Amino acid sequence: MTYCSSIATTTMAEIHSDIVQTHILTRLDGPTLASFSSASSDLHTICKEEIHWKNLCNSNWPSTKDPSLQQIISQFPSGHRSFFSDSYPTVRRLHHRRRKNTTLSEIIPQTSELISAVDIHYENRTIYSKVDKTAIGSIWCRSTPFRIDLLGVKEVVRTPLKFDFEDETCTARTEKNMTLSWIVIDPVKKRTVNLSSLRPVEIRQQLKGEINIHFATIIGDGIDGRFVKCGVDVTCERVKDDDVLNITEIGMQVEDMEGNILNGNDSLEIFEEAMESKRIKATIGEEKKMYNMFMLWRDYFIHDQL
Repeated sequence: MTYCSSIATTTMAEIHSDIVQTHILTRLDGPTLASFSSASSDLHTICKEEIHWKNLCNSNWPSTKDPSLQQIISQFPSGHRSFFSDSYPTVRRLHHRRRKNTTLSEIIPQTSELISAVDIHYENRTIYSKVDKTAIGSIWCRSTPFRIDLLGVKEVVRTPLKFDFEDETCTARTEKNMTLSWIVIDPVKKRTVNLSSLRPVEIRQQLKGEINIHFATIIGDGIDGRFVKCGVDVTCERVKDDDVLNITEIGMQVEDMEGNILNGNDSLEIFEEAMESKRIKATIGEEKKMYNMFMLWRDYFIHDQL
């Protein structure tokens, strides 16, 4: 005796667009949403809708919910989709050399302020989110060591991280659970770049109850042995009579091979080149590997200069 059976199949074209938008697209991350849009012309139209990319930006970087930043993003060529495509992948080994036949004024952003969108997560929970506007128009700012600090002298951020005198325990928890994103935005050219490694590249624990967490992106191509480091420092201090750690410092600066902090002009040139560079999604652990190599190169470079 022979049995015959049939399996009903449903194509994407037969699914109502409301179901696609509310139950399918809302579950996709950015790269998957971009790939999904190439499946058909109808899906391409649906996936281009601003609301999907706005939701992705808001879920990845809560700082993008800031009204002032929302206004700036709305002026990007494709709104949140442009912002996401610039900010999601990391910069990897950017070719950094002054471009020929260009002046400094053509390279540096023609804006009076640089905008930073910063988000820190611990165990997928947002513990800090801020949009910072840094004035960059003054001659003093462009000619002196350039650093952006987000916290005031007495300002602290409470974290779920508990101090443990066992170095490896506390360090391992921090490395596994803390992530940081630092997106630099040029509001005039409508370009952005994420200059932070997603996870820490180095963690140093002090006996007095202080932890220094370092995030970094290494920029350069090795020509003439020149690289720079875009580093973000997060300092956590133990609360008195408590094991909980508070963040007391969040700052970003660019350093050269000698360990010198670049001035405003040179830092802005790095940011501008990074915004225009090709993005490649870094693999897990790649930023830390590049950072360790940079520190070795720095030691050799400094030794050769002595």
